Amino acid sequence: MIAKEKAKEKAIELVDRFKWKGDVARMSLDNSKQCALICVDEMIKERQILNNDFDRDRIIELKEVKQEINKL
Repeated sequence: MIAKEKAKEKAIELVDRFKWKGDVARMSLDNSKQCALICVDEMIKERQILNNDFDRDRIIELKEVKQEINKL
């Protein structure tokens, strides 16, 4: 598991990648969050296919990031 602050940082980083290009907003926060959630869901699906100890731990971390995205 990753620390709550680290999950929050990752959530913000991922959402910001969709929201901003340089100093210019590309899309709304809601749309940015939806894109980030889709990405995290896809990463979780890929990890579930592999189904080993490392990937189970990573799935837990990704779910924490997903929770933090939803809080933004």
